[in-house]
Amino acid sequence: MTQPKTHRIPAPLYAAAGAGDLALEQLRKLPTVVTDLSGKVAADLGGKAVVTGFELRQKATETLRTANQTAAELRGRSVPAELNRLREAADVNRLREVADLNRLREAADVNRLRELTDLDRLRGLAAGNAVVVVASAQAAQERALAAYAELVARGERVVGAGVLEAADTVNADIAATEAELNPAPATPAAPAPAAKA
Repeated sequence: MTQPKTHRIPAPLYAAAGAGDLALEQLRKLPTVVTDLSGKVAADLGGKAVVTGFELRQKATETLRTANQTAAELRGRSVPAELNRLREAADVNRLREVADLNRLREAADVNRLRELTDLDRLRGLAAGNAVVVVASAQAAQERALAAYAELVARGERVVGAGVLEAADTVNADIAATEAELNPAPATPAAPAPAAKA
């Protein structure tokens, strides 16, 4: 991943500053959004909450009454008739016949599935899907890089050139202080040429 070009501060710091500025911008909008939504809720609901509570109590009472009536009806039904119907349904010979039919159907389904399965076609589909996934991943990567570059640019605007100028001043002061503390060693003077006698 290539980093966007910046002046002297690393790009991730600019991106963090840009993200912070974006978050601050959205947070500044929050009180207005909350006020608008609370006004809409109050206007939309009004007295509905009180009416809804009363309606809910009525519905709960009706549902309980209906459940009790259904339970009483079920208790009153004839249990022996139900048992005879269950005995007929649980006939062992009939269950064996159904199980044999199901086994035959499953075997036929497996053979049909084998016929329908074409491995070369499946490989081709898988390769095509892989190409689509790679292309989607590349597109997502490009979008992410563009968003990152936008955050870096926003951070550069937020931080501004004043910080860079201040950093240049501080660096110059440090260099001057170091030069005063560590003077350069004096170079020995060149010997004077000897005079001819």
